[in-house]
This record gives sequence, C-alpha cells and structure tokens, in this order.
Amino acid sequence: MFASYFGNCITLTRVITEDESSAFDIFDALNTTGEPLTALETLRPRVIKFERDYKGYKGSDSESAFKEIGDNLEEICKGKGPSKKPMETKEMIVTFALYITGDKLAKDLAQQRLYLRNQFREATSSNRDKRLYVGGFLTSLKKVSTFRRFYWNVSELKNIGSYHGNDIVESVKLQMRFLIAMGNSLALPILARYWSSELDRDNDVQFENVLRALVAFVVLRRAATGSTAGIDSDLRGVMSGFTSGDARKLCRGIKEENELISVSELRVLFKDRLERKLQTFDKSSWVDKVCANPLYRQSRELVRFMVFAAAHNAKPSKKSPGLWDRSSHVPSVDHANLLTFNTWEDDRYGTVEHVAPSRYSDEWPMELYTDEILRHSLGNLILLPKLENSILGASNWDKKKQLYLALAESDVGQLKKIIAQAEQSGFSFPVRLREKLEKGNRLSILDSMRDVDEWDLDLVVRRGKNIAELCWDVVRPWLDD
Repeated sequence: MFASYFGNCITLTRVITEDESSAFDIFDALNTTGEPLTALETLRPRVIKFERDYKGYKGSDSESAFKEIGDNLEEICKGKGPSKKPMETKEMIVTFALYITGDKLAKDLAQQRLYLRNQFREATSSNRDKRLYVGGFLTSLKKVSTFRRFYWNVSELKNIGSYHGNDIVESVKLQMRFLIAMGNSLALPILARYWSSELDRDNDVQFENVLRALVAFVVLRRAATGSTAGIDSDLRGVMSGFTSGDARKLCRGIKEENELISVSELRVLFKDRLERKLQTFDKSSWVDKVCANPLYRQSRELVRFMVFAAAHNAKPSKKSPGLWDRSSHVPSVDHANLLTFNTWEDDRYGTVEHVAPSRYSDEWPMELYTDEILRHSLGNLILLPKLENSILGASNWDKKKQLYLALAESDVGQLKKIIAQAEQSGFSFPVRLREKLEKGNRLSILDSMRDVDEWDLDLVVRRGKNIAELCWDVVRPWLDD
C-alpha cells in the first residue's frame, strides 16, 4: 500500500542551481510542511550558511539566538491556536524593522522575507567586523522578541520583577498594561531601545522615565483629539526621524550607528509633537478639548486610566460634592495609590458606566439629553464592576446613588442600613451582590458620589473639568525633567 501510494501519488521535483546563493533564493519560496514559511524561517538558512564560514552553526551564538526567539514565540502563543504564531511572528518583525532601521514594514509575508534578507545582506556586506554586525542583528531580533514576550503579553507582565526594582515595578506593569489596552504597539520599538534583560539601577530609572513620557504623550494626545489620526506617524517618526536626514532618530541601525537619544531629548520630541497637533498646549486649552470629546465612544480604556489618575492620592471635595480634591490631601490607606497594575486588573473597576443613561430617559433631567457628546464625556462616566453595571442599567438617580453608597461603605452596620433603606424605597439588592458587599470589598473611587443630591448638567460639566484637570496634574509632569 505504501509503495503504491509513493509511486502513484507523489511527485518529486529536482532543482539544480548554479550556486548555493541561488539555492537559498529558491528555498525561500518552497515549503515542505504545506504552510507558508515565515520570514524568520526563511532567514535561518542564510544565517546557517553564513556560520559555515566560521566554526559552524551548531553551538554558535546564532543558534542560541534562534532558540530563544523560538521559545519566546512559543510562550506568547501558548494555547492560542495554530494561527497565532505566524501572526505574532509578523508583528514581531514589524517591531524589529522600526527598532533597527526605522522602516515602516507591513505584515505582508513577501515584504517581510525581502526585508530580513536585505538587512541581513547589509549586515554581512562589510569587509571588517561582519561577524560583529551579524551578532548585533540577531541579538536585536532576540531582544525584540523577549521584550514583546514579557511586556506585550498580559499573562507575562507579572514576571517582569526581575528586570526592575521593587519601587517602580508596579508603575511599569500598570503603564505597559495601559499601552496594551490602548493597542499602541508602536510604543514597543521605542521602549525596547532603552531596555535590556540586565537593567542596572540607573537604566531601570531611565526606562521608567521613558515609559512615563510615552504614556503621557498617548494620554494627552488621545484625550485631546479623541481619534488616533497621526499618532502612529509620530511614534514612527521618533524611530526614523521626522524629516529626511533628521539626526534625531532612535532606531539602532544595522551597524549600531545611531546613538541612543537622551530621555530629556525624547521628552522634547513628544512635547513638540503635541504642540504641533494641538497648537495650544497648556492645561486650560487641553482641559477644554478633553471635555468636548465623547471619550466613552472613543476609548473606554483611556477613560479608566484618566479616572484612576484623577482620583490618585485625592479625596472627595468638601466644597463641591461629586468632585475630587488633591490640594491639601495627605494620602490615606484607601487613596494612597490608584495607579497600580492590581487596581487596573481589579474587576471592581472593570467597566465604564454612564451615570445618566446614554439613551433618553424621562427620569433624568432633559438638559442632559440636549447634547449627545456631553453624555459620553468624562463628567458623566464612572467605574463599576460588571455585575453592578448591568444591575443599574437605566435606573434613576435615586436608585443609582443607593448602590453607589453601598459600594463605597466600609462599615457593615451602616451598609445594612443603606440596603434596608433602599429596599424600603423599592430597590432590591440581588443576593449575589449583597454577599459581595458584606465581604467588605468597598470601592473608594465612589466616595466622591456620597454627598451628591442631584445629577444635573452643571455637575456633569464641572465633574468632567475636575477629572481632566487632576489627570493633567499627574500625567503632564512625566514630560518634564
């Protein structure tokens, strides 16, 4: 049976080339597995051929680099289906192209194969030090794959403690998690230039400063403009230079010819891009732009970050119910730090909810429904657990406030009174929700809602401005020395 199948169903084609180089060109287009070879897989034979002129591929640094890259890809794609690995490989090469040459590379397989082949040829074109350049080329590829594995993969973020001091690791994890949520993958080549697997103390601080500056740029830009238009070009411009011949480019270079831009200069580049896009870049004009944006529709993850930043180390305003105040506040246990990875991942703050429902309801002031943008703006949004969000739905203000009070209450006795009063007024707490509340997992971020009597247009406007201002006070300094 086997002989019959082999003789009748298999065709063998023999291809003879004039030299080995042509043989490798043909190999790029052939595949014995039935699936398209990734650009990385077609690069490997060229590296093997190069290593033969030295001590051989076996046991070489090149073999070690490919093994580590493969291990990183396996970990990133574990349990995510067969299509994940080819896609992750393409995305990794897109990051690598920006990292090493500043080139904008598509996810097209043919283009990626050609790019790696040409850049590897460039690395081996020198008569001197070609071994060093090839090593740097593969080390850069390995570095990009490692960085993507640990910093662009939510399940691995918890493992980055070995790269950072205990005093900043939570901050780094949060800000990377935010960039992941925002989908800003073009931040990766910028960050990778300041990262190594052996960060010392000084470089650790430098990396955090770069990360903060980048996050500040994303937050300030997206909150003011709403859309992503142009932001990708700005991030690419940091790597490749904004104009032809621009000496301020962050890409490494095939032969490591580009020096690392200082953190101060990188901050200047970000501020310059913000000023060009926003024209007037100061607190007052930025806050006005933010308040005029329907951020709920544009980016709920951005809303979450801004609310955390606004409530960070703040307390409810005594003069203005519904607002936050940080002017004379000494941080307490509850309000000490909302800008942490654990807070971001906490299901209690998992969803963004409209206070006044997004669709018209005659139980709410009509003035809230004359401006559709206002209903989706910061001032009318709040963070809640998914269950509680679904329970409230389009309830009126009285019912919503009762739930807010219950969620913010830390005293069990007082909590029971709130639940009893709510049930007397016709609002029944589901059993599952009651059990969660009695466990004492209160939401301090709702403290500012305790003394709000009415939810009206004036409060929504003032609250939106308050959140934007306090967010600016936290994030804007990240762009300064």
